[in-house]
Amino acid sequence: MLSDEQVAELKKLASPAEQAEEAAKAEKREYMKQKQRECRERKVIKEVAEQCATIDEWWAAMRKSLGLERREELEAIDREARDYIILMTDGWRIAPNEDGFVKPSVLLKWIDSFVEEHGLVHDYWFDSEHLKEMLSFKVWTDESHAKSKALGKPKPFWWDPPRLKALCEEEGQATRDFALYGYYTGLPQQMWHFFKQNIKNHAAERKCCYPPECWSCKFEKAHRIATPTAL
Repeated sequence: MLSDEQVAELKKLASPAEQAEEAAKAEKREYMKQKQRECRERKVIKEVAEQCATIDEWWAAMRKSLGLERREELEAIDREARDYIILMTDGWRIAPNEDGFVKPSVLLKWIDSFVEEHGLVHDYWFDSEHLKEMLSFKVWTDESHAKSKALGKPKPFWWDPPRLKALCEEEGQATRDFALYGYYTGLPQQMWHFFKQNIKNHAAERKCCYPPECWSCKFEKAHRIATPTAL
């Protein structure tokens, strides 16, 4: 029996037409694999959505439908995303001479690179016409909002099939992963946008441009030094 390395070497000897045919078959296999995964997801969604009273129950039930390899893949991206989220929300607490400090200019490059590769979890601007008709803060409602008279006692998003369908099918893979499994495989859209905007505006205008105080304002007050945006 040939080893994987030997099979790979034989494939290199194939004609361009044969290589193209093999590539097409591989693409078809991947497509079918994706469709099978989506079919399993739809079945699980239908079976468990109304049985889950809380968002934690919903995500836990959905994660059970994932294969080990896929779950580990999502968890690895989630860990990286949450590291960036911590830096965007609390990184200002770290002084430049302390371990873990990241220069704002470096952090901007990191998060832009991450978003370019993985995308955003849509939580403020939406592509779906159905979601655009809703107030943005009503899109991601969970059990904590269900009794709110001010919000009109909205259903949790996983109990609302049209809303969940829009989140999963019209807002990109990162939004889908968060809606179904609670994994951040992209950065939160609103946080990413305003973090970038405020860092750049603060550097240009030397003041806070978006309430509450931006990252740079907090950094300067905490450490009594100017934000090292140029470093």
